[in-house]
Amino acid sequence: MSEPPAVVCVIDDSEAVRKALTSLIRSVGLQAKIFATPREYLAWKRPDVSSCLILDVRLPGKSGLELQRELAESNNRIPIIFITAHADVPMSVQAMKAGAVEFLTKPFRDQDLLDAIQTALERDRLARAYKVVQESRDWGSLPASREAGLFIENEPQRPEPLLFRRRSDTQFDESEMRNALPLYLPEQERQRLFQQLTFVPLRTNDVILEDGEPIKYGYFINDGLVSILNVMEDGRSVEVASLGREGFLGVPLLVGFYSQSGRAVVEIEGSGFRILASALNALLTTCPVLFKTLNRYAQVRSLQAAQTAACNRLHGVEQRLARWLLMCQNKIDSNLVPLTQESLAQLLGARRSSVTVAAGALQAAGIISYTAGQVKILDRDGLENAACECYAAMVGQALKWTQESA
Repeated sequence: MSEPPAVVCVIDDSEAVRKALTSLIRSVGLQAKIFATPREYLAWKRPDVSSCLILDVRLPGKSGLELQRELAESNNRIPIIFITAHADVPMSVQAMKAGAVEFLTKPFRDQDLLDAIQTALERDRLARAYKVVQESRDWGSLPASREAGLFIENEPQRPEPLLFRRRSDTQFDESEMRNALPLYLPEQERQRLFQQLTFVPLRTNDVILEDGEPIKYGYFINDGLVSILNVMEDGRSVEVASLGREGFLGVPLLVGFYSQSGRAVVEIEGSGFRILASALNALLTTCPVLFKTLNRYAQVRSLQAAQTAACNRLHGVEQRLARWLLMCQNKIDSNLVPLTQESLAQLLGARRSSVTVAAGALQAAGIISYTAGQVKILDRDGLENAACECYAAMVGQALKWTQESA
């Protein structure tokens, strides 16, 4: 039995826009549910089918960004596509950082919106399938997830989740992968990749890759934070890039190089999935979407390294600290950053005393609080205002590339 047609919800206060979007959505065989205000949408009961939300930014009574925040707080994770005639970089960054699928500026092409709808519905379909797997306790309740497409097709008997190897040969399903890069690969490529992955814990201060040494494994970071450090002959070091659950460690492998540039150190404890360099090399020749995805990530990381170099040269420690905390929060998805001021000084290439002064200024402004070994971000907007233009430049360019690749 196939799943009922997906539902695309629209909240826009313009009747003309609502009519146009209804016609477009129905033209591709999807259901359209139209609302003029957030209040009407919140009173509606979401059906148990794949769905997404097209949301105008400026609405009567409650803005689209406010509704996005309210839905997240109530654990309503419907994928959101923002549309607006009045966009700016901070607004789009805020929306995308909070999990929006796309941020489109009116007028936009119909195909751009349809592509975003397809991505949003696929994200929701996977999330619903994962939920079924997590809630299931016996095989009798699993066939619905198979219809949702989570399981390997053409299995001879009972369905099996898409599994990949963990240390000690423990198997677990795809929903435990938090790294963003593999999750939206085509199913065949995703399956081939996952069969080569091994789970590894990442402990604070572990050196995963050393400068100049052969790269035996590539790593998809699952949680925690890894820094790439340039280390000088006298032992001093500075961070040139950082990786969280958006990241892949082992970028030289993508172009046939096998030695590491920079020291890769675990700053915040977490976990990852590693793949043999030889296995990755074989996959890249037969998995074009994986190859493109990792190369696009490499370009974003190159942007980060270049902007960080400029920031370290031209901006003060307080601005650099604010920029670093913003990037760290994005990567670990937490307001708590378990790092000492000494560690922060090393990462920023600054004196510890300078970091102490900078952290004290941010704390006095009510933007962060600091206790021994831990920074807590209290005011995200305040932190963005305290940062230099480098953070917005990096996020804005990455967002632009994302839109160009759609």
